[in-house]
Amino acid sequence: MPKTKKVKQPKEKNFKLILDANGQKYEAEGKNIHDALSNFKLDYTQVKTKGTITVIKDNKKYEHFYYLAQLRKLLASKVRKFGFARQLELLWANKSTTMSE
Repeated sequence: MPKTKKVKQPKEKNFKLILDANGQKYEAEGKNIHDALSNFKLDYTQVKTKGTITVIKDNKKYEHFYYLAQLRKLLASKVRKFGFARQLELLWANKSTTMSE
């Protein structure tokens, strides 16, 4: 019986999201942007000011500014979270810049 080798799959990098709002930074990770948005430990009532969401993956970075109403809608509803995640993913793919270290 021939021996078989197990080929290790390269570890897939996750999306990292950083929300800069209320004078604080909140971080979350997920295998896609929707999962990362769902991992924020933040309720929509806790958002009091406008903020910026930074999307980072594979040395590529994209920042998007949101007003207060947009951030609350993003964190309040699962359906809207899917829409915002799709929008962020398309913007990240098309407009992201390479990070220099």
